[in-house]
Amino acid sequence: MVVEHLATTLAISSAIVILIRTLAVSHFDEQTTLVVLSSSDLASLIIGSVALLLPLVVPMALVMAETSPISRTGSPLVWGPVIGVVATLVIVLAPVIQVVSTFLGVVLGLIVIRRRTRGPTSMPPDRYSLSQLVLPALVGFNVIFLITYPTPWLPAERITVNGQPTSGYVLGSSGGWTTVLTDPDRNILRVRDDAITARELCNPSQRTDWDDTLAVLLARVGGRQGIIRSTCPR
Repeated sequence: MVVEHLATTLAISSAIVILIRTLAVSHFDEQTTLVVLSSSDLASLIIGSVALLLPLVVPMALVMAETSPISRTGSPLVWGPVIGVVATLVIVLAPVIQVVSTFLGVVLGLIVIRRRTRGPTSMPPDRYSLSQLVLPALVGFNVIFLITYPTPWLPAERITVNGQPTSGYVLGSSGGWTTVLTDPDRNILRVRDDAITARELCNPSQRTDWDDTLAVLLARVGGRQGIIRSTCPR
């Protein structure tokens, strides 16, 4: 029952995240959002959007473990391996800014729990459990993050069309035409495949260290700079 509840919650959350993410990368323009949804590869859209839910899975698993009958009977829990795997994926895939926001949500929830369950007028601990305080705080922090995080799930590219370079994100190709979400203005550009003379990966001009994952930052601390790419044209 607990696993089914968690799976249902993640499925609904995934659909909401995909919609919010698409709106955010389209700068909340309805027409651009529709083109992005219709032109994007479904697999990359799901993976790129749902990956931002990973920081929520660890605390959600803790919530489920805390409120499940299994934890109350003292039987061994199965959440340890799940938390370990997801924590590893968070380090590899989640942007640093979201990891920080999730951490702040956990800390805030734990502080409130501790204050509410101490003192002569404190309420019973189960009235202020993780499921009542920490999880809402996490959802709030992550919703704010999703709304204000406009970086698409696709790599930025320098695309040369008839000798003129432009930067953007290639949404897909069909019928001899390629659909590009331009950057930073986020307009839709459709060009014939034979008009594209070059495509090269580049770093968005507005990208910061907060957009990198913990794995990338740890690699830099260890002296590994990775692949150096030029900045995308504006």
